[in-house]
Amino acid sequence: MSDSGRLWDSEAAALLSLIPDHDRLLQSVVETARGIFAAQASSIFLLDPQREHLVFEAVSGAGEAHLVGMRVPVDQGLAGWVMASAQPIAVDDVDNDPMFARNVAESTGYVPRSILAAPLLIDGDSIGVIEVLDRTSDPRGELSDLEILGLFANQAAIGLQMLRRAWLADARTDARGERVAAGERSGASASGSGSGSGEGQAAADSSLVSALRLLRSCNERQLKKALVVLNAVLDV
Repeated sequence: MSDSGRLWDSEAAALLSLIPDHDRLLQSVVETARGIFAAQASSIFLLDPQREHLVFEAVSGAGEAHLVGMRVPVDQGLAGWVMASAQPIAVDDVDNDPMFARNVAESTGYVPRSILAAPLLIDGDSIGVIEVLDRTSDPRGELSDLEILGLFANQAAIGLQMLRRAWLADARTDARGERVAAGERSGASASGSGSGSGEGQAAADSSLVSALRLLRSCNERQLKKALVVLNAVLDV
């Protein structure tokens, strides 16, 4: 098995164990955003691995009991436009905006009157969208609402990037440890049966089997979440 294969296994295993960190990060962002804007709801979508849907990853307010995990087409609605354009948008009356996808809103169980949305950007690429629905018109200081939401979007994106770096660092450390251990076993047995390379391969295969067992123990929702998180933190 190649080094990249072992790195992938380590990342997959680490990812599953750190999903709670990902959830807490995004949930804290939407809860704070909803509070700042005194809004009816706030949510964060992340792009799925197939780049066909935006997936609700965190929700505060309306829909928080059932929306996490729901998928909406990436090419529809205001969130889809923000994702594609990498630009924020503020719509105070959705009925007068042709980009508003009422059918998508109705499928969530909540149809807003106004929407504020901004992209989550890493190195200029959109990995998701944060939305605030039906915010109040109360003044919030010198910054505009879009500027404030942009700060929340940056917080979420930077947090995801930091998690990505931590996971990659752990995975590389594990991969180096496996290579050293496999080399020591290979050297110790080279003068005997000549099976060192076989033992090294067996050790790598064992790592793969362990990772696959961990994946197999997860339910369908956990597996889908793992794929979404993996796409967000690795495929950027």
